[in-house]
Formats: sequence, C-alpha cells, structure tokens
Amino acid sequence: MKFTSETFADGGAIPAHAAFCVPDAASRVKLGQNRNPQLAWSDLPPGTQSVVVICHDPDVPSKGDDVNKEGRTIPASLPRVNFVHWVLIDMPASGSPIRDGEFSSGVTPKGKSGPLAARGTRQGLNDYTVWFANDEKMKGDYFGYDGPCPPKRLDRAPLRVRAVRARRGEMPGAAQVHRRGRAEGDEGPCAGYCEAHRAVFPQPRHQSLTEAAALAAIAFLGALIFGITGFGAALVTIPLATHLVPLKFALALFVLADLAAAISVGLENPKNAVRGEWTRLVPMILVGTALGVTLLVNLPRAAGMLLLGIFVLAYALYSLIPHASTRIVKPGWAWLAGLAGGITSTVFGAGGPPYAIYLSQRGLSKEQFRATLGFATMTSISLRTVAFLITGLLLDLDIWLKALAVVPAGLAGIWVARKIFLRISREALMRAVSVLLLATGASLIFRAVS
Repeated sequence: MKFTSETFADGGAIPAHAAFCVPDAASRVKLGQNRNPQLAWSDLPPGTQSVVVICHDPDVPSKGDDVNKEGRTIPASLPRVNFVHWVLIDMPASGSPIRDGEFSSGVTPKGKSGPLAARGTRQGLNDYTVWFANDEKMKGDYFGYDGPCPPKRLDRAPLRVRAVRARRGEMPGAAQVHRRGRAEGDEGPCAGYCEAHRAVFPQPRHQSLTEAAALAAIAFLGALIFGITGFGAALVTIPLATHLVPLKFALALFVLADLAAAISVGLENPKNAVRGEWTRLVPMILVGTALGVTLLVNLPRAAGMLLLGIFVLAYALYSLIPHASTRIVKPGWAWLAGLAGGITSTVFGAGGPPYAIYLSQRGLSKEQFRATLGFATMTSISLRTVAFLITGLLLDLDIWLKALAVVPAGLAGIWVARKIFLRISREALMRAVSVLLLATGASLIFRAVS
C-alpha cells in the first residue's frame, strides 16, 4: 500500500496552513488556517472496501496549565499523552484523493459538526473536545480535523492511512474504534491494520421534535412564497434554516423540498412557457452549477455564511427599490443570468433571482413569465440535486430522515399558495419578504463575522 501527500514529505514538518495555531510575536500564538492535508493512496491490499485516516500526537503535555503562557515553561518531566487530531472512517477505497482543506478550512470555535461528513464519511471527536472543556468561549464537540498547536519544542503528529475490509457504514460507530495492533489472520473489519485510537463516533444527532417542526415550518413558508411568486423559496428557507443546522446540511435538505415544489409548479401550465428563453438559459445553468458545486465543497463554513448573508441582503435591498422601467433587454443576457443562477443555486440554494430579473425584462405576459421561470427553476434545482448526489452532500441519512417532514410541508405550502394566489397582492408579499430578508441577511453576516 502506498500513501502520499502533496502537503508534506514523509517525516517532514506539517506546514503552518495545516496547523490549528501558529507562533505570533505579539501574542505568542494565533489561530491558523487549520486546513486538513492532501492525502492519496494506491496499491491497496486485495479486498479493501474503505479507508481509515488517523492523525494523532503522542507527545502532548498531560496538563495544559503552562501551555503557551507568558513566563511559563512546560516541565521536561511532565508526562506526555496521546492527542487525537483526526480520525476519518468510511472513505471509499476507490474514491479520489482527499483534497487540501476538503474536511477542514479554518478554526471553528466550539467545534465542527459531526460525525457525518463529506462523501458519506464519518469523523470522530478529536481531543480538542477535552482540551477546551473548561473554556467557555471554545468548549464544545470538536469533530473531524483540527491540526496541531505546537509550542517551541518539536512535536510529532503521525498521520496514518489504513486499508480496511469493512464496507462503508460497517466500522464500529456506537462507542469507539478500538486500539488494535497489526495481527496475522485478523478476522475483524480492520484487516489487521486498524491501529485506530480513542476517537469517539456518536450516532448521528437526530434533531428534536421541536427542531424538526421548525424546519418543516420553514419549508412551508418557503413553498408558500414559491407557489405565489414562482421563485424565492431558498432566499427564506436557507438563511432561516442555517440558524438550526449547518449551511451544507440546509442546502442538501431543502434541495429535496425545492425539487418537489419546482416540479409541481413547473408542470402546472407548461404550454405557457417560452421555450426559446428556457433553452437560452440552460447551457450556462449547467456551467454555473459545475462552478458553484466546486466552490461550495471548498468553501469554509464562516465564509459561506458571510457570502450568503451578503447575497440575501443585497437582493432584499434590490427588491425594495422601485423598478418601473419596461425596457426589453437583449437575449444575450440569458447567458449571464444562467451562469449567475447556476452558481447561486448551488452555493446558496437560490437561483431564481437572476432568472427572474432577466425574464422580467423580456416583455413576457404574467402567465409566460411564471411558466418560463418555473421551467428554468426546475432545471436548475434538478442539476443541483444531481451535483449534490455526486459530491456526497446528499449521502447523509439524517438529511433523508428530515426530508420526510420537510418535503410534505413544502407540498402543503404549494397547495395553500394555489388557494390564495388570487387573493393576495404579489407586490405586497414581496415587500414583506424583502423586509424578512433584510433581517435574516444581517443576522447571517453578524454570525459569520463574530
């Protein structure tokens, strides 16, 4: 079995961008980029089904009283203990290499979410969970990769990749991956290689009934807006949902609700759709979706939340400004609208605004606008769903369990929207939605920067 990394050489130093913290002249240490290293493997033993990644430091001080403190020195006689930085399981053996920063990019105070992670993998709790247990600003459950934070002395943090016979999902998860040595004729799931450490893999966190009800209510509200206006569901659902669940979880969950709603509305009156406008949008929607999913997979959590907040806030302000112009734009603008919609659909779950802005300037009737927008949105969401499946964002079982509540709630919202469509002013609704978006956008920006 061969194991390589572009991040560091065998026996070499872990670079600063992979560290949890780095030396700083003014404050002794400061938070680092905390990016997981790039890893690749080849020539796996016959029968290998999945790969385990382990990174631990056997030389961490057993007490942190003197660590990185001005005027304090860690006694040489202080016992050293093992410190787990990363345990990753269920990585498909035939999959592509782990990209630099794919599982961690930046320090997340109180810890990253888990154990479920990208590509259907699971990540264990690392030992920063214990290290920060008494720190009110930092304590929490630290899943996944968090790099070393070395003092002046040289630390070791061996990183191992193990080939295992266990299929994805069959590795121990309820308690822990047990420490085992290499053993001839081992019949366990680790194929004699599982030298894993004490990283705990709790079962997936199932949301409380109250939280599930809140997600369903958000889906109903978004579908109600989508059913009346033809777009805009994700501008409400994603910002609100990110107050309950991580951004990538929210995007994957609500793409299922959006797809059901888009098919329901898009096929409502297909004869009213202007096919020429739709076919002009589709090619660049494809390109935008590919670019968007690449950006989403590599986007740090805080940066994604900040960009979403700016996007939502900007659109809310745009919506509140009167647009009385009836100028007809040229068809060529469809390329820009399709590209922008594909990107924003994948990254923020909201491709509708670029399509709506373009189609509203094409001189379409109310019926043509709604039907054509429905076709464009249905195409965009379908491509987003496929992209999320390919990248593994939809391989989380917890997402599908939540969808059992969210999707029916969304369809109920569409049904109600049809009933009240003729009784409510679209303009009044959009003004109310814009005010809501102002608040949610500002909230997301505040959360990201703080």
